[in-house]
Amino acid sequence: MFVPSPDSDRFPELLTEKAPDRFYEAVGLIASDPEGRRALEIRLAIASEGPTWAERNVELSVLAMERGGAATFAVERYRWSQWMFRRGMRQEGPPGFLAPNHVRGELGEVSFDLLLGGGLGPLPLWPAERRMYRLNAGHARHYTHQASLKVAGELSVRGQTWDLEGWQGHRPHTWCEFITPGSARLGVHTWDDGQERGMEVHWGAMDIGPGLYPKQVERLVLRAPEQSLSWLGKGSSEHDGLHSSHRGSSLDVSLPDLLRVRALGPQGSFIRAITPFAEVHVQGKVNAGSHSGWYERFESDGAPDAWFPPATLGPHQGVFTISR
Repeated sequence: MFVPSPDSDRFPELLTEKAPDRFYEAVGLIASDPEGRRALEIRLAIASEGPTWAERNVELSVLAMERGGAATFAVERYRWSQWMFRRGMRQEGPPGFLAPNHVRGELGEVSFDLLLGGGLGPLPLWPAERRMYRLNAGHARHYTHQASLKVAGELSVRGQTWDLEGWQGHRPHTWCEFITPGSARLGVHTWDDGQERGMEVHWGAMDIGPGLYPKQVERLVLRAPEQSLSWLGKGSSEHDGLHSSHRGSSLDVSLPDLLRVRALGPQGSFIRAITPFAEVHVQGKVNAGSHSGWYERFESDGAPDAWFPPATLGPHQGVFTISR
């Protein structure tokens, strides 16, 4: 039986104070169908290029993608004053709202009404008290507030309705003071054998301690019924596939259907190279596979093959929708 999360759910309080001049923060919902054929991302991002309220913008986007590369993307930008941001990960604005147990809205030719529940609870890459989440840490910080989340409801894409009964996903949270090109994240919360597992991987620069700022670090955390795993080592995700291993366990990832999307950032726009269909294989202490890994890599704007939106998209220009 599907049981939605309580609307009063409180998420762990992290040190998410904003830098005085610029910052970037993104929350949302990522989900995939059990067969790994379809996926969606509903994402709300806040970015500031300066210290005044007038320079704080909000970007809401919805990406609906099918295996093989077909994608529909809708995005609109707003002024900060048009949204209400409440404690406990609840955001409300002109097109709808995002809450711990309910996500609803309409953006161009895409509409959604989803209930959220179950799952494994929060899954941080680091314990919340660690310096990796502190103010001015020199890296993108990631925290999954709801891991292996169950989803039910409907998504309408250009008149076609997707029934999301039985879908699974997670609610990620990313924030930083600047975008570091090459930094990447992999979240896996839907597995081929149907087991409830949550896995997060981060690649890129990481401010581990005073004087310790390696540029190529890999951090993995996996929560599984068989055993929980975690490791920290050198790693890079600059190519379309990767392999890493640690103490008898290994991770292999291939990245089909990689799509480049332009997004709002603290230094202007940047490129998110993403795929919801990363093929992931874990072997060793845990043996599991997924065709629904969500991979995201930050890149500098200027990629000629970035599909959407155009760099000139700004607040009050209306909804921008495109299909590939």
